[in-house]
Amino acid sequence: LDAARAYVAAGFSVLPIRADGSKRPALSEWSSLQEKRPTPEQLENWFAAGVFGIGIICGTVSDGLEVIDFDSPEAYDQWRELVSDSGKYTTHSTPSGGKHVCYRCQKPQGSTKLAREKAESSAEILAIVETRGEGGYAVAPGSPGACHETGGLYTHFCGPPVTETIFIDDEERATLFNAARSLNRYLTPSEVAGPPPEFAG
Repeated sequence: LDAARAYVAAGFSVLPIRADGSKRPALSEWSSLQEKRPTPEQLENWFAAGVFGIGIICGTVSDGLEVIDFDSPEAYDQWRELVSDSGKYTTHSTPSGGKHVCYRCQKPQGSTKLAREKAESSAEILAIVETRGEGGYAVAPGSPGACHETGGLYTHFCGPPVTETIFIDDEERATLFNAARSLNRYLTPSEVAGPPPEFAG
């Protein structure tokens, strides 16, 4: 409850997360929280018992919050080598070994896949780096271990606390995105083929 209150006081909208390892919202309908932050009474009802986790909603309702979600430590380490001042961004470690890099921007967009790879044991295409933007959310520190299938915790890794997430401009945001896109390991057949030749008539 204290963590949820601190997040809302810092300008974020939050929602309760199921304690069943699914990382899914505990509410059947939460679209209103994408437009308006929860009331103190709602926070009390959701979090006083300490059962649910906390999801911070991204986008305009949270003063432009956007999160780059790295699915593996290797992807984050490679990205960090490309971004010289990566330590200034609020960064959380996820129970699976990934990272959430948080910042605020002027025009957060919808969630976007920035880098993909093909699974070794199947034909599945995996997103190894993606954003959580307008309409999305990220599970945050303060959540119990039961929110993740591993039973592990979301913890602060580096940078300022999430309540002090910095604001970045469009140019800096593009730099972060370009570094993430450079990690892509999969192209669709159409991307490999490239655009069709222009008709010369």
